[in-house]
Amino acid sequence: MKKRILSLLLCSFMLVNITSCNKKKNSDNNDSKPVATTTTAFSSTEPTTTVTTAPPPLLPPMTEPIGYFDGFKVDGAIRNVFNGTDNTLLIQCDNDGISTCYIFDPIKDEIIRSFEFASESIELLGMMSNCTIAAYENNTLDKIYMYPKNADKPNEITLDEGYIPSFKLDNKNDCIYWFNAVTEEIKKINESGNISTQVYRKDFHYIYNLLPDDLSFYACQPSEETKSGIEIGIYSITDNHLIAPITESYYESYLTKDNYITSYYEYNDQDCGSNLILQVSDINNNSPVKAYKIELTEYETYSIKSNPNSNNVILLYNNYKEGSNYTELLFFDPENGTIANSGIVYPDELIYMSYCYSESLERWIVATNPYEEGLVASSLLMMEPALLKYDRQLELAEPYQIEKQEIIEIGDNFKEIRKEADKIEKDFGIRLLIGDEVKSSESASQYIFTSTEKYNDEYYIQTEMENMRELRKILEMYPEDFFSHFKGTNGKCGLRISIVSELSSDSHEHFVASGLAYPNGGWYDIAICSSAIYETDSALHHEIWHSVENLIEKRHGYIDATEWAKLNPDNFEYSDDFDGFATGDSYDMANPTLDNTFYESEPRYDFPYFIYDYSMITPMEDRATLIERLLSMEFKDNNDYMQLIDINEIKKYHHLNAKIKYLEEWSKQEFGYVYWEKIHEKSRDVHYYN
Repeated sequence: MKKRILSLLLCSFMLVNITSCNKKKNSDNNDSKPVATTTTAFSSTEPTTTVTTAPPPLLPPMTEPIGYFDGFKVDGAIRNVFNGTDNTLLIQCDNDGISTCYIFDPIKDEIIRSFEFASESIELLGMMSNCTIAAYENNTLDKIYMYPKNADKPNEITLDEGYIPSFKLDNKNDCIYWFNAVTEEIKKINESGNISTQVYRKDFHYIYNLLPDDLSFYACQPSEETKSGIEIGIYSITDNHLIAPITESYYESYLTKDNYITSYYEYNDQDCGSNLILQVSDINNNSPVKAYKIELTEYETYSIKSNPNSNNVILLYNNYKEGSNYTELLFFDPENGTIANSGIVYPDELIYMSYCYSESLERWIVATNPYEEGLVASSLLMMEPALLKYDRQLELAEPYQIEKQEIIEIGDNFKEIRKEADKIEKDFGIRLLIGDEVKSSESASQYIFTSTEKYNDEYYIQTEMENMRELRKILEMYPEDFFSHFKGTNGKCGLRISIVSELSSDSHEHFVASGLAYPNGGWYDIAICSSAIYETDSALHHEIWHSVENLIEKRHGYIDATEWAKLNPDNFEYSDDFDGFATGDSYDMANPTLDNTFYESEPRYDFPYFIYDYSMITPMEDRATLIERLLSMEFKDNNDYMQLIDINEIKKYHHLNAKIKYLEEWSKQEFGYVYWEKIHEKSRDVHYYN
């Protein structure tokens, strides 16, 4: 294969100045000496001095930014470069439909082993500490291949979990991690094929993805300080510890030795382009956040590569404009916001590069794949970014600011009510919003909340004070640990109840809600009309069930819609028509509801599938009305527009009981018990409306 002359690729550096690293030149030019440091230790008798000798570098110091490996001469394009064991490099090359794995010794500058993969669809992952080489099937993503030391044939491990994972090899713990976006879990597999869960969804509010260049992942935890109710961070896969917090608009993040970088794009009007924003924060959050802007046209892109052992970041620039294709390798200094041209430039073509940072060599390894006369002329380089000239200063940009939770003060007339609310919060571990405070939870609800402070008179103040007492009576019936389940594993957020005067929405013409429940960041929010608490307990039981469903779905997965449908009449479909319910258009005496059985002389236990018409709007309302009826022992205003019967009587109805039993098992996933059964145990001894 004809080899491209490297000096044609370098704008700033001549090939004659590039440091070669074959074995002979290493031994001839290595003038480095061990560095001795002296440490004095004092004891009760006399001081003793110990001498610690730092090991010499594996390669001589580079005098130019780029070094070229003479010993890696292969046909084909370099697809992947990884660190191997014993200071080696693991390289995957493709040529004419054949993919080959090479083990390369950069110190001796020679290939020490190679073998062919069974197909080009096999993607290299890296090398474990015992020299086992790991790869996976890139087409189907359902097979892991383990090549034991010196073996050309792999052991195959099939992943039968029905999702598309992204893989990471951990050569210190000799395992492979992957992220399941459906279950929000990070799993691991060892060389023997044993699969286990490394990171559980229940330990985080949300898990987003793996970080591209190290063993970490994006996730968020509940936050009571942010408006979104969450705080995003970079976490370690190996032990779940928080490495660094990042912005809520995390986009892509990259770790360096001392900083973490968040990259995102913002639109600009120039040539239909955008601005690439590189936001830099130090890893310990000891210095102000800095942000830098790079203006891009619609044809320009940057890809980013970082490593937690290096403070330099690779920026690969590509210009896709027809007739002026262009690729350039740059380095970014996040401390100063400057960019250096590496000297590797391809003015007439777009090429693929792969890279890794060698911690033992303390250098970046770069593989380039330009084309020359129809052939791939790959080159394997090592780079010392500290020797580059960082002479392009980036323009400063405004750092992204996380929006803090707004603090809303209530009026003086509501201060006494606030004191009662504080006591309820402390006793039950929930958050309670009253008066104008409810506006802080409104944005995620799709409703408009009318504050009870709108009616700032003695009547409403007296009513709200009474509501605090009635609310306490209802909450007291729940198991002691019930509300703690809503909190994040960091102890933040949880169940939050907003007591409003009215709930209004443009989504419905006739239907008016008395309460609603919705997840809101780390909060499980309930908004409920003041009158609903004062007059009846059923509305709050109803909304608490919705919050329970939101909680369990988040941590354990959704209710299986197919399984739930089996509990309904054949060919039944929910109406999804709230306005039809409000106007009575959906009312039908023939509907199989519990309420309709009260008009019959003898109960038909195989007849009702639902509690009442409202149950047939959506599956969630079906379940909420069922739990509501199980818990509504009586109405405080003695209104009997609903016929209320004992829980054991409801269980006599076959189809309703089947739904109850289904939800019992679902409740146990999170609480370990059936919470409405616990409430009934309490109610036998306490009449909580006296």
